[in-house]
Amino acid sequence: MSKSSSWQRTIWVKALGCGVLLSCTSSDQALRTEADRWGMQKTSYPPSISLKILDKLTKDHKLWQEDIAEVRLCLEAQKFEQQKNLTNTQKSLAQCATTDFAALRLYALRQWVQNLEKSVGKKLGDQELLDRLKAGGLIALLDQKDPLTSLERGSKSPSAGCEKPFKPNEPVMAELREARCAHDFQRSVVLSEKLVQAMRYKKLPMPEHLKQVKEWLSDARSLGNRQEIAKAYGYMWGIYQGTNPLPDSQVKNAVESGLWSARYEALLGRFETAITALRWSQDLIAARGEVIKEADRMELIAEADHIYANRILVEKKDWITAQRVMEESLKRVGLTSEWRHHFLWYHGFYAYLNGNPKVARESLAQLVEEEVEGPAKARALFWLARLSSQLEEKDESRGYLAQLQEEFPFDYYSLLAPKLAGMPLGETGIEFRFQKPRLLGSPLGILKKKPHLARYRRAMELLIAARAKTFARLVGESFYPQIIHSPVKNQADIEGHEYAAKLFYLAGDPYRSLQLIRKIYDQVDQEKRRQGEFVSLLYPTPYLQTFSSVAKAANIPVWTLLGVARQESLFNPEAKSPADAHGLMQLIMPTAQRFANGEVGPEHLYQPKVNVSIAARYLSFLFQQFSHNPAAIFGAYNAGEEVVGYWQKRRYHEDPATLIELIPFQETRRYVQRVWSNEWIYKQLLSS
Repeated sequence: MSKSSSWQRTIWVKALGCGVLLSCTSSDQALRTEADRWGMQKTSYPPSISLKILDKLTKDHKLWQEDIAEVRLCLEAQKFEQQKNLTNTQKSLAQCATTDFAALRLYALRQWVQNLEKSVGKKLGDQELLDRLKAGGLIALLDQKDPLTSLERGSKSPSAGCEKPFKPNEPVMAELREARCAHDFQRSVVLSEKLVQAMRYKKLPMPEHLKQVKEWLSDARSLGNRQEIAKAYGYMWGIYQGTNPLPDSQVKNAVESGLWSARYEALLGRFETAITALRWSQDLIAARGEVIKEADRMELIAEADHIYANRILVEKKDWITAQRVMEESLKRVGLTSEWRHHFLWYHGFYAYLNGNPKVARESLAQLVEEEVEGPAKARALFWLARLSSQLEEKDESRGYLAQLQEEFPFDYYSLLAPKLAGMPLGETGIEFRFQKPRLLGSPLGILKKKPHLARYRRAMELLIAARAKTFARLVGESFYPQIIHSPVKNQADIEGHEYAAKLFYLAGDPYRSLQLIRKIYDQVDQEKRRQGEFVSLLYPTPYLQTFSSVAKAANIPVWTLLGVARQESLFNPEAKSPADAHGLMQLIMPTAQRFANGEVGPEHLYQPKVNVSIAARYLSFLFQQFSHNPAAIFGAYNAGEEVVGYWQKRRYHEDPATLIELIPFQETRRYVQRVWSNEWIYKQLLSS
């Protein structure tokens, strides 16, 4: 007997030698037990083994056989391909492609094309490929609008416009497009500015001029250079200043450009310019505000108040004036509840910084009374607890902390802020230990009541149990839109979503599992949230071997990498953000090129090991640069080292909890808090 056949026989004995499970009736209970048993196994089984297991599981269940009939054909195609039987591979893939599981259908079509090109020994041209698909009866299964795009042949499609030929009479435009396609934003920023200046002397119409400035701004944002962003906003503001008369349709845009310019000038410490831009915007609202919709006008007025108090006065550490501005802002008629809550928080915070804890507590108590929700409520409860402690009202302080930890057990304000403030942390009641999610005994909810959802569920259970998780994930891709967009109105809906989250978890798809569990989080019983199984769904550890080896090589904690990845992409290796960040750790190209060992392009960043390795080297650099200060490290990873330098220099406060509240951007502040909490939780889980 050959070594390979001996090895396969060993696997077959192990797979079917359970005695208790597969030799018994293939009931729902036995199926879920098998799915639970094999859902977390890393071993990849040959398709021939998976096929035999599926036969055993579905032997007495005609409905189950129908559920996975097409998937079974794809598995057979894999088996034939390993046997180098291209004819039967093509035949099985063509049959599999008729499935109504959309993701599986595309998989089968792509594999069919690859095998076809392998058999003819060349890459087929578009028309020849379409002719072959038509001859094989598969053309109707493709996207009729753009069938070739749906096949995603070859490498990832180029950036928008990169495939267009350059016009020889536009050398700067050609060079600029080339820089953008190469993700060389350092060069594209310089060229964009050059092009804008050239347009200035040509005295082009305002819309054309503004369009190019916005592209310059986009390049500067991709580079992450605040100086260039400020310059672009200042230039845009200058265009509006120099347009006389300013059309009514452009008044709102003009005000926004002035406010954005003020925001970035203040960030860079150029306060006089910031105040000039702010006052110009406020004067324009006063003079021409009637042409702006009332809701938009109030939004701009509130934004101007926010910039003055929280961007300019705070940078100058003028807490007294900042508190007074917030008092006046709260008197404005027509404020949205969001802005009112925003101003209430800052009024209380500035009162605290001014040494007036009673006034601070009154504002924050009012905020809680007005039923603010989410992170804003968690922050208010923590600071109410702290202020009550300062006022020697210990019972009230403990009451606020207890409420905080009950409602927001995994939040920064429950887990870390009390420690930073030197406050006693009560028992959270969270089971910080891995407890593998199990299907057996879990209620199905809507996945039992609705036939079309039940079919997806059974197919995923069968494929997980048959050690065919790749195909379980493909079925899951078709299942996911059906469940994620369904309403959550009752307990059956909650149970169905939780069961689906467990299916995706066991199939090795943490991204979709996390999306589902986060969707129902607020509706799940508070006691259940703290149980080990639910905690494991909230904080999965995919790619753990990769994270561990990379962390060791970079000399940083593995829980830091996990904490960042969870926040950045929810462990989706194919994630791409509007800011052109890629992969698990959401790297932008300038950072990737700076810390990669060798050449790297966007397509490489979708490979988990490559992506995590580059991110780990960057984080290791940040650990050294910011002396292992988590707030500074995570802030720099999100907003750039330059911004953290400004924040630490001009907004420094000796109290760590206060310093974090002084992070200039809300997005970055919440990012720091969430990643730090993630890191702390993963440390507890991995240490257990």
